[in-house]
Amino acid sequence: MENSFLKQEVVDRIQAWLQEPQLPSWARNSLEELQQEEAWEELQDRFYRELCFGTGGLRGRTIGKVSPHAERGTPSAQGTPEHPGIGTAYLNDFNIIRATLALYRYSLSFLRAEKNTDAPILVVAHDVRHFSSYFCQLVTQTWASQGGICYKFNSPRSTPQLSFTVRELGATTGVVITASHNPSHDNGYKAYFRDGAQMIDPHASAVIRHYQSISLGEVLDLLSRLKPSSAIQDIDPELEERYLEAVQENLLEQDIFRRHAPKIVYTPIHGTGMHIAKTLWPQCGIEPIYVDEQVAQDPRFPTVMSPNPEYAATMGMAIQKADERACDLIIGTDPDADRMAIGIRNHQGKIELLSGNTTAALLAEFRLQKMKRMGWIPDEGTPHAVLIKTFVTTPLLEAIAAHHGIRCINTLTGFKWIGAKLLRYEHELCKNEYLTHWRWTGKILERLPTGRDAQRKRMLQWSHFFVFGGEESCGYLASDRVRDKDAHAAMLMTGEMMADLALEGKSIADFRDVLYRRYGYFGESVLNIAFDGAEGQQSIQNILCSYKNSPPSEVLGSSVVQFQDFNSGTIQDEDGDLIPAENFFFITLANRYRFAVRGSGTEPKIKYYLFGQKEISHQEDLEKVKEEVEHQLAILKSELEADAMRRCQHS
Repeated sequence: MENSFLKQEVVDRIQAWLQEPQLPSWARNSLEELQQEEAWEELQDRFYRELCFGTGGLRGRTIGKVSPHAERGTPSAQGTPEHPGIGTAYLNDFNIIRATLALYRYSLSFLRAEKNTDAPILVVAHDVRHFSSYFCQLVTQTWASQGGICYKFNSPRSTPQLSFTVRELGATTGVVITASHNPSHDNGYKAYFRDGAQMIDPHASAVIRHYQSISLGEVLDLLSRLKPSSAIQDIDPELEERYLEAVQENLLEQDIFRRHAPKIVYTPIHGTGMHIAKTLWPQCGIEPIYVDEQVAQDPRFPTVMSPNPEYAATMGMAIQKADERACDLIIGTDPDADRMAIGIRNHQGKIELLSGNTTAALLAEFRLQKMKRMGWIPDEGTPHAVLIKTFVTTPLLEAIAAHHGIRCINTLTGFKWIGAKLLRYEHELCKNEYLTHWRWTGKILERLPTGRDAQRKRMLQWSHFFVFGGEESCGYLASDRVRDKDAHAAMLMTGEMMADLALEGKSIADFRDVLYRRYGYFGESVLNIAFDGAEGQQSIQNILCSYKNSPPSEVLGSSVVQFQDFNSGTIQDEDGDLIPAENFFFITLANRYRFAVRGSGTEPKIKYYLFGQKEISHQEDLEKVKEEVEHQLAILKSELEADAMRRCQHS
C-alpha cells in the first residue's frame, strides 16, 4: 500500500492489519472501502497512534467521521452501527480484548506476588453508549477465557456503583465501559483496582506494559474463540441495596427531607443516573420533577448537542421545567452518573448554572459548618480532618479549609488521585491502630462491622477523616465507601444543603453571597481548545513542549512570579508525598492571577484553568468586584488562546 497522503507509520499499521489472516471480513472490507473512497484523512485519524491509557483509562471514537458500509451494516433502532470503527486509535473489539488481556495478566501476577492462588475476580459495568453492552460482553468473555471469575451488571449502571461494588465484593479489579460526558461517537474503558479507585502506578504502568506486548494476531485468535462461560455471573441485587445505603450515608442529617422537602428538577440526560435516582429520591423523602424527554436511555443523546451537564444548552430543558413548576434547584448528571451539575435561582429570579468550582466550595463550607454544629469535628478544627481537591480546582477550597482549621490536600487532575489519598489514609489507620476495617475471610475481602460514626472517630484518632473531595469538572465525594466521584451522593448533599438553608429562611444564592463576603470573590474560567486527529495531537504536544522550553516571563503586563513544572518530579503535596511527573504547568502572576496548562487525558484538547480573586471590603459591592475579576479573566483567557495558536505551530 503506497500513498503520499498518509504518514509512513499509518501505512505500516494498516498493512499490518490487512496481513492478518484472521482479521474479520467486516474489518477487512471496511479498510478496503475507505481506501477505495480515498478517505485518507479518515484513515490517518484511525491509525495515527495506538490507543493508550490516560487519566480515565482508554477512550476514543467508536464511530468514524466517515463510516464505511461494512461497519454500518444494519444499524440498531437507536442508530448503533453493526460494528465499531476499525483502527488502532479507535475503541473497538480489538482494543477492548487487548486491554482486558493486559488487565487479567497483571491481576494474576499481582495475586501470585501476594502468594494468593485464587483466580482474579473482575466486576464489569457499562453505560448506555453505542457498543457499551457489546464491549461489556467482550470483557467478561475474555476474562473468563483466561480462567478468571467475572461479575457483571445485567443493565446499564453508573461508574460510582461500579467503584462501590469492586470494594464490596473484594474483587481484584473492575472495568466500566463508558466515555463519561464525551460526544456520542466516543466510548471508553475505565480500569479500577481492588480499592475501588481508578488505577494509578505502579499498577497502571504494569498493565500498559502488558498491553503493549500483546499482538493483534493474539487478539484475533482469541476473538474467534470467545464464548459464554459459567464463570460469568450476574451481580446479586442485594449489592445494589448496599450501594443505596452507602449513598444515603452522605446525608449528615438522615431525616432532613422529612423536615423540609425541596422542589427539585432532575435530568439524567439519557444516561444511567435514573436507575438509582428513581429509588434513591423517594427513599429519602423527595419526589423530584423529572425532565421526561431526557429520562429514556439513549446512546444518541438526542435532545442535546453534548451530554455534559456543565453546559447551559444541555440543561436547557431542566431550566424550562424549573420555571414552569416554580422550582429553585435543577440537577443534571452525565451519562455514567459520576458528574453532577446544578442550577440555582439567583437574586434576579433566573436559574443560574453554577460551575463545579462554586458547587464544590458551597458543599465544603456547608458540610464543615454542619459537622461542627453536630460535634463531628471540634469547633477549632483538627489537622486530622482533610478536604481533598485537585490542583486545578478553586483555591477557595484552601481558604475554606484554613478558616475551619482542617487540612487541604492538592492532587493531580483526575479523581483517581483523590482515591489514592483515601487509600493512603486507610493504610495509615491500619498502621497506627494495628487494626484494619478489612479482613480476609476465605476468598473475599470483607468489611469489619463499623458504623459511620465509629469509623469517623477512628479516622480522627489514628489517621485522617475525609470531610469532602471535589474537582472543578463537577465531581464530588464525601465518603470513602466509594472511591470515585459520585453524582448520586452529590445530589443528596446538594438537596440537604438546600433544605437546611430553607429551614433558616435562606437560599443557596444567599449562602453563596455569604461565602464570598467571608473569603473574597474567587473567579475561575476554563479554556478548552480542541485539536482533533493526528495533526491535532501534534499541536497539543507542541504547546506543552513550548511551555517547558519557553515558559512565559510576563502575561498581560504582569510578571510571572512562579512557574511550576509538574513534569520535574520534584513537587510534593501537603502530606509530603511526591507528586507523580505529568505534562502540566502552573503559572502564578504578580497580580495574583494564576493559570494552569495541561493536555486532557480523556479528550483531544489542551486545557487552561484560570483563577482570579479579590477581597471584598465592607464598603465594596459584591457585584462590582465580581465584574472586575470576571473581566480580567476574560482578557487573560483571550490572550492565552491567542498564545496557544502561536505555540501550537512550533515543535
